[in-house]
Amino acid sequence: MKTFKCVLIDKNKKKVTRIIEAENEQSLLLKIKQMEYYLVSKDEVVKETKAIKKMKPKDLIIFCRQISVMLESGITIIKAIHILETKSTNPKTKVVYERIYESMQKGNSLSTAMKAQEVFPNILINMIEAGETGGIVEKNLAKMGEHFEKENKLNNKIKSAMMYPMILSVVAIVVVIFLVTLVLPTFFELYEGQDLPVITQILVSFSNILTKYWMIVLGGVAIIGMCIPIICKLKPVRFAIDSFKLNGPVVGKLNRTIYSARCA
Repeated sequence: MKTFKCVLIDKNKKKVTRIIEAENEQSLLLKIKQMEYYLVSKDEVVKETKAIKKMKPKDLIIFCRQISVMLESGITIIKAIHILETKSTNPKTKVVYERIYESMQKGNSLSTAMKAQEVFPNILINMIEAGETGGIVEKNLAKMGEHFEKENKLNNKIKSAMMYPMILSVVAIVVVIFLVTLVLPTFFELYEGQDLPVITQILVSFSNILTKYWMIVLGGVAIIGMCIPIICKLKPVRFAIDSFKLNGPVVGKLNRTIYSARCA
């Protein structure tokens, strides 16, 4: 559906401006005629939609399965993309499909058009490229649809398993901060001036820092939170993280299984 800003003339020969939505120019003219106006000028209003950084697993499953079914039905690849674009309800995903369709109209292959968007995983692009070479794009897309569906189910299971520990961790942190900042300072006043154990002195110092300099602490946490993603992109740090993913306790075995399944 397109949006047009129209300058019209009514029955009293007065100019009016209206915003009218229509599928195309012919539909627009028909609507204006039904409204009993005369068209003077029109301008299409282009709505800017922010591009997505990454396709969601659900969208990838829909993309692979629907394109595969349409290709097996005898529909051409470029028409299949156009159908997917017109039927998409997500504005951000619709923009991606529009760009792929426009790129393919210029003569580019599906894999080349998808690679230019930088939102699809490399494994999908490479499988489509291999399918284009061997003439089995629809089969590879069907396999990738199953792959993403299994991967999505696995990710949902991992998220469900991690939900309880994460909630407990958040509650524990909140309780500790509450005790250190509100409860313990009342007890520290009773023992002021006395010789306290080292661990107790550390706890007193930590409590004083949180209560007196909480704004600095909060700012420091925010700065660290912003710096962590930047630091993680550095090559040595990235290498260390990936090594831990493959060789770390519990996590390493799980990741090796997942990557082996992908490779197979």
